[in-house]
Amino acid sequence: MTVVNGKTFTAAPPQDEFPNSVFGAIIGSLNGFERLERLSKLEFLDLEYNRFNNKSIVSSIGHLSSLKSLNLAYTGLESVTNIQGLSSLQNLVFLDLSLNNFSDSIISFLRIFPSLKSLNLAGNRLKSGIQGLSGLENLEFLDLSFNNFNKSIKPFLRIFPSLKSLNLAGNRLESGIQGLSKLSNLEFLDLSFNDIGNSTLSSIGDLSSLKELHLDGCGLRGTFDIQKLDALGNLKVLSLGGNRITKVVDSRDIKIIRNLSSLFLDDSNGDGRSSIQLELLGAYPFLKILSLKHNSFKAGIFAQGLCELKHLQKLDMSYNDLSGTLPLCLANLTSLQLLDLSFNYFIGNISLSPLGSLTSMHTLQLSSNLFRIPISLLPFFNHSKLKHLNCHENEIYADIDVPTLTPKFQLRTLDLSGQGHGGVFPKFFYYQHKLEYVDMSNIKMKGEFPHWLIRNNTKLYTLHLPNCSLSGPLQLPIHSHVYFSDLDISDNHFNGSIPTEIGVCFPSLNFLNLSGNGLTGSIP
Repeated sequence: MTVVNGKTFTAAPPQDEFPNSVFGAIIGSLNGFERLERLSKLEFLDLEYNRFNNKSIVSSIGHLSSLKSLNLAYTGLESVTNIQGLSSLQNLVFLDLSLNNFSDSIISFLRIFPSLKSLNLAGNRLKSGIQGLSGLENLEFLDLSFNNFNKSIKPFLRIFPSLKSLNLAGNRLESGIQGLSKLSNLEFLDLSFNDIGNSTLSSIGDLSSLKELHLDGCGLRGTFDIQKLDALGNLKVLSLGGNRITKVVDSRDIKIIRNLSSLFLDDSNGDGRSSIQLELLGAYPFLKILSLKHNSFKAGIFAQGLCELKHLQKLDMSYNDLSGTLPLCLANLTSLQLLDLSFNYFIGNISLSPLGSLTSMHTLQLSSNLFRIPISLLPFFNHSKLKHLNCHENEIYADIDVPTLTPKFQLRTLDLSGQGHGGVFPKFFYYQHKLEYVDMSNIKMKGEFPHWLIRNNTKLYTLHLPNCSLSGPLQLPIHSHVYFSDLDISDNHFNGSIPTEIGVCFPSLNFLNLSGNGLTGSIP
């Protein structure tokens, strides 16, 4: 995370934040790389994910004295010797050396960059010596995740009083962390994937400026008393996934609940079998994102205040044990933009469900349930914002009477694969012009190959229609479609020959399955 020109970024700032910038994508040695030295006004240079055979290349960068942002992530660097040529870059504000192979010796070297505000050393071999960064008084964003600091980092956190963002995820930290309380300006903290346990909550509780807290997979067990974080009145995002929490204790009267906008409790079953107990979901009045996936929740979760979250925009309840029909109170969640109910045991006809009222949705995931879904998609015709619909592995059926209506949606991706008899090829497809991915596998339909579907959707790249009972000759669109790359029409009843112009029509085709048909003649 970094700040450039008054804007905050969690990774390298985008190119347009620097009028003079270069992005690199080079493998091997760079003959003529020294020509970069002529770019005397260059401020932004991104060379991440390159593998330099000649490490002396980096020394050429040292002549770019105007550089403010340098990204050398995952470039095969492994020692101070490789980057000594950077010592003249005294204007550096952003430096990313993550996913390399540096050891502790790199830390004291970095003190030569006094203007640094953002430093990313994630994914190296660091173990100790963090006190060597004490001279970087302007440092606001520090990422030390996925190293091996263990206990060695704890006493030295206080040397960074200006820090706004600290990522210590994936180290081998244990128990409480000393020095955190001194970071009074901290707004982002990630302690995920350590084994610090419940005792850490007391050391976090004084960080009154904190806006985002990640404690995923960090050994939290038993009852999680959210009131211990009550001093975090500015907290917006709380992520507690991958722990063994059995119960979340909360109250409508505490500050943290009133301001929280995102709550993640993924994979948090207390004993791996029974679901986590949530007392007052309705007590989070401004919650916009709620993720409860991969737990063992049953239908009772809806009675715990879930339907009271009228500001909710994203709800993920996938991979649970939810069953029965969808509760009608879901219609209250009119702000929902993304809803994921996949991999549960819901039943019922979608036409009679509250989903028809949720017209703000752009993404709806219903895969691997027991819903009955009309192939016309009539219940969603008023969903003008709907872009992605996944109904894989449900029962698709043909509507008896479908009124002549034009759907308001323009889908990008559609998956209706699974089982069912859909009657004639769905008419709503005639009104779609922005499709990119379509899968109707194993849905029995009447009709010929829908070449017009490819013609009308110029960015379509995947079309799967295997085992759909389609028949007739294989007619292709007239014009070339350069995005189209994946076609499966196996196990149908197509006849005649393979069109000779198939290579011209689909020049980017890399997957083609025509098996199980009645095609004759030669292969073009």
